[in-house]
Amino acid sequence: MAPQFQERTNPPGVIFATGSGFIVSADGLIVTTAHVVNQADEVSVTLTDRREFKSKVLSIDAGSDVAVLRIDAAGLPTVRLGDSSKVRPGDQVLTIGSPRRVQTTVTAGIVSSTPSHAADGESFAFLQTEIATHPDNSGGPLFNRAGEVIGIDVQVYGGKERFQSLTFAIPINAAKARMQPAGPREASKTWLGIEVQDVDPGLAGAFGLPRAAGALVISVAPGSPALDAVGTKRPDRPLTAWLPSRAPAR
Repeated sequence: MAPQFQERTNPPGVIFATGSGFIVSADGLIVTTAHVVNQADEVSVTLTDRREFKSKVLSIDAGSDVAVLRIDAAGLPTVRLGDSSKVRPGDQVLTIGSPRRVQTTVTAGIVSSTPSHAADGESFAFLQTEIATHPDNSGGPLFNRAGEVIGIDVQVYGGKERFQSLTFAIPINAAKARMQPAGPREASKTWLGIEVQDVDPGLAGAFGLPRAAGALVISVAPGSPALDAVGTKRPDRPLTAWLPSRAPAR
C-alpha cells in the first residue's frame, strides 16, 4: 500500500530520485506528489512485495502538488480514503513511507494545525503535523486513527534542527477529484494578459472596501483575451477592477 518511486532523468547525467505513494484502486491507480514525478523520463513503482512496474503518469497538477499514476496490475491492496474536513488539531496520525528505500517505515505524531484563512485573506492549504519523517516520505499516505488516508505527505524541513519534526500534508479532499481513473489529458496553455497586484489595507481604504482582500487589475496587454473581453482595443486609461477574494468574510 506504500509503493516506492524511482525517478530517472537523462542529460547531463542519469539522476535517480525516490519518493512514496499509495494505491487507491485494485487495478493500479496510485497517488503521490507531483514534485516526485515531475519532469521524469521514467517512473518505476516498487510494491511492498518487491514487484516492480513501469508506471504511466495520468496527471500532474503542480498547483495542488498531486500526481496520479497507473501500473498494469490487478487485485492490489488499497487504502481507505477519509474526510480531511473532519481533521482537528491534536488528532493522532501516522504515516508510512520509504525513506532511503527502507520499505514501510512507520512514524506517528499529531496534527498541529489544519487549513485555514488568515485575517488578510491569505490561505494555508495544508495539514501541519508533528511527525518525524524523511524527504523520501514525500507522496506517502497520512492516516488517522481509523486507518483512513486523510492527507498526502508533501514537505519536510530536512537538515534543519529547528524543524526536524515539522511536516506538511495535502488534505485528501483536495486530491480526490484528481483520482478518477481517466486517461491522460493534454492541458492547453492559456493567456489572460493582465497585470495585477494584491489589495493591501491602503488600497482597500482608497476604494472603500470592507477589508483588504482580492486583487487590483492595473494593466491589460494589447491584443490580449482580457482586452477583447472588455470590448475595446484602445482604452483611454489603464483598466482597473477589483477582484474579490474567495476567502470567507471575518
